[in-house]
Amino acid sequence: MTGEQAFKLVFNHDFQSVNPHALTSKLSQVWKEFQASQSDVECVRLCSHNLLIVLTEPSLIRKLPHELDELLLNYPGRVVVAILDAEHSGDPEGAYKLYTRRGQLAGELVAVHLGQDGSPLPSMVAPLWQDGLPLVTIFQGAPPYGSGWFGQLVENCTRLVIDTGQQPAASPDDVVAPLLPFWKLSRDPYLAPQAFSDFSWGRLYIWRDWIASLFDRPDRRRLLPFVQAVEIEVWSRPGEHVPSMQALYLGAWLVSQLGWSIDGPLHETRGAWEVQVNGFPVRFYTRATEDADKLGRAARVTFSGVCDEQPVRLSVERDSNDGSTLVLGASGPGCTSSGHTLHLESMDNLTLIGHQLEATGRDLAYERVLETLLTMTGHLEKAQAHS
Repeated sequence: MTGEQAFKLVFNHDFQSVNPHALTSKLSQVWKEFQASQSDVECVRLCSHNLLIVLTEPSLIRKLPHELDELLLNYPGRVVVAILDAEHSGDPEGAYKLYTRRGQLAGELVAVHLGQDGSPLPSMVAPLWQDGLPLVTIFQGAPPYGSGWFGQLVENCTRLVIDTGQQPAASPDDVVAPLLPFWKLSRDPYLAPQAFSDFSWGRLYIWRDWIASLFDRPDRRRLLPFVQAVEIEVWSRPGEHVPSMQALYLGAWLVSQLGWSIDGPLHETRGAWEVQVNGFPVRFYTRATEDADKLGRAARVTFSGVCDEQPVRLSVERDSNDGSTLVLGASGPGCTSSGHTLHLESMDNLTLIGHQLEATGRDLAYERVLETLLTMTGHLEKAQAHS
């Protein structure tokens, strides 16, 4: 893919070319020209953040939010999209676009196209960042954990976000593998000021919120000690039976949030994968779909058991007739209502990026869940051994 082709996808055909090594002086010049063009009003430069999005291959441009324009209008700042391309040779190429909001400069979107080796990137982007503002670095694709230039980017950012996504996997080991170097990085004492997150975790925001809402009512909370099994069902490709990253995150969040102890590592059983907690199973099932947008996403979470010799069932699940609806259900001794239906809010990439830009400090809840996930899948001791 040529730089021009890549830039057309990033900017939606509206951009100005620039030498990426001269970005600082060029943007400074553009700001002065903008001030001169607004001589009748006082110019203000709106900027709330610095954002670096690194795409490890050009095809990942299609994973960028289509609403980058909207992102900059709602979160004024300086955004750099770096496209690493194994087929690119020669000098890096660059482009930019300005955004205004009510007559004021509301940020710049910059894109750079360079080879697969991203070593020029740290020195290229470092002068662009606005002092005193958070720098969020997002990696789409597998981060090059062992490379020195990746380490430089991490050292200079306040928040590192990866996207483990939904990839075909033959076993849970394949699913968890991308998290091992990420966990090691998050435990590095030198990087203590940095925060770490995963979009696969962020996409569970709505599900976590509504699973928690199951127990808002006291009559349902009292049933928790009587739970004898938990089932988590997620969408997957036909023929695939390995739990996705989001399924494992969801299971680890429940274990961590409810203080359950893990009795043994995740293992395969008939038609499911299972981990024993507090003497009962948490089982992971898959539901086949051809819809790529659903892959890896939760479809149903159910708590079941027995109380006063009566069956207990608490559940959150997608409506089988309307994928944009969640159905909450509760039945058991003392339950005064069966549940209700609610609209499922979409968590697209734009929303996820906005959440990361608004976050401050380390996400301790996520870090606890990440460690629980590694414990649950039997990887924590392996990860610690290589730390």
